[in-house]
Amino acid sequence: MIRDSSQVPWWRDVWCRFIPSSRSALTWCLFLNRLPTEDRLCRVGFHLASRCSVCGVSSESSDHLFIRCPLAVVLWEVIFSAFQPRISTDTWSSFFSQAMSVLFSDQMSVLWKTAIHALV
Repeated sequence: MIRDSSQVPWWRDVWCRFIPSSRSALTWCLFLNRLPTEDRLCRVGFHLASRCSVCGVSSESSDHLFIRCPLAVVLWEVIFSAFQPRISTDTWSSFFSQAMSVLFSDQMSVLWKTAIHALV
């Protein structure tokens, strides 16, 4: 099924000519909640001991792995210190929307988007 681009407003930020398609595919799957995280696998019938494999504390979900995990927080802080925006949210889709709305020059925008995809 082909979606109308108006239904998925962030598609241009995910599929960019300067982002490797493998990175864009990972980000796309993250948006569609198709990553095989433990919380998603449990919902479809695979019951696992749900703990983040990075911090071992919280349950493994996309939002935890990419936004709330202590390692993710530190990595985002490194990116934020280089570019200066401050983004705080609990969900990946909200985080990405805010990140893509930060205004930069054309060259800095390319670097910003590349940094976000690389960190994912």
